Amino acid sequence: EFYETEIAYLQDTLPTLSGAEVELSEAIASSPFRPDIEQEFGKQYFVSMDLQKKLYCEANVPLRQQESRLTNEYQKIMATAEIPFDGKTLNLYGLQKYFEHSDRAMRAAAVKAYSKFYEANEPRLEEIWDELIKIRNQMGKNLGYENYIPVGYLEQGRTDYGEQEVASFREQVRTFLVPLCQKLYDAQAKRLGLDHVMCYDEKMVFPDGNAEPAGDDAFMVKTAQKMYHEISPETGEFIDFMIDHELMDLQNKPGKASTGYMTSLPSLKAPFVFSCFNHTIFDMQVLTHELGHAFAGYMAMRSQPISDYYSESTDIAEIHSMSMEQFAYPYAEWFFGDQADIEILEKHHNRKVDAPSGTAKTIAAKISQAKGAFGKVTIHSVRSGTNFGVHSVIFGGTGENITLTHRAENVEAFALGAIKQAEVLFAKRTE
Repeated sequence: EFYETEIAYLQDTLPTLSGAEVELSEAIASSPFRPDIEQEFGKQYFVSMDLQKKLYCEANVPLRQQESRLTNEYQKIMATAEIPFDGKTLNLYGLQKYFEHSDRAMRAAAVKAYSKFYEANEPRLEEIWDELIKIRNQMGKNLGYENYIPVGYLEQGRTDYGEQEVASFREQVRTFLVPLCQKLYDAQAKRLGLDHVMCYDEKMVFPDGNAEPAGDDAFMVKTAQKMYHEISPETGEFIDFMIDHELMDLQNKPGKASTGYMTSLPSLKAPFVFSCFNHTIFDMQVLTHELGHAFAGYMAMRSQPISDYYSESTDIAEIHSMSMEQFAYPYAEWFFGDQADIEILEKHHNRKVDAPSGTAKTIAAKISQAKGAFGKVTIHSVRSGTNFGVHSVIFGGTGENITLTHRAENVEAFALGAIKQAEVLFAKRTE
């Protein structure tokens, strides 16, 4: 009740401050010191200011208040979900774990239970949606637009592209990505032995089951801390700060909003990550994706001169989060143990006698000795044609893999390597 009262106060008060903020911005923009401010903080400072001015009109203040109440009501409906399933009472994230169950009937039942929750709340959810559309379109009209769409672009902080560019992007998605996704679904269906991937099959990537975390929530956080220390000194400092100051709320519990995001406490120069672990690969995605956002915020708060530059538009923000996922891929087996497959594929000409090759054995031994390596390394040998030598190391996770390949194009590479090694040995002998 205390927090609900506080939230209600903020929802009603913050929109009323917009006018004063715009007046302050106009005073700064018309100041004789504007050139100095622009030289110190860059042009983006005033570009952002102009966006805020374009978004404000007094008639929209009560509409903003109504919008906040409706979005908060929606989130509360999602957070208070109590769905009976498999002898338990689960929230939305807890139920989603069953979307990856090896039993197809269990997956289908879980998706049905999930859908029933939305069906049961459909009347009010549709009312909220309808009210939001009307309120937001009115906001746009009050600002002189035909509807809410231009306002949405302004609220996203988009200053260098608009509806036309996004329409072009959507067409590229339809033309190139949709067919690619269909190929991936077809490959998934073949892998799972299905005629067609249904909605309740989408999360099931491998026939023998998806990878699951090798430990509990505490294990995942501790492993993430170890990983970030391996990636760089900066990320190591960052994760220690997050853990030491308890800036991550990750445990799933009743009444908790089923979402994941990063926000910030600017006055403390502290990011904060909110999510709900459910003991699936999603947990590692939180510890990479959301912490990717958090790391970007952490560094910005320590390098940017003003708090206006501590964050960025949502589309740019995804570069930070997705990049951190990429950086984390080589450490997947730390989180999933031997469920993260490591395969070596070596190919040589059909007259090579030994298999596996000595190189493949050496690579396998080095990987097994590597710090943090859990899983068994499997070697596959191919003898065909006139292959001079190809060695690929494949790190297989859930839904993706990383492949590192060395390919010898001719025997000259081996000869040059032998000569260089001979020169090194000769130099040592004559020292």
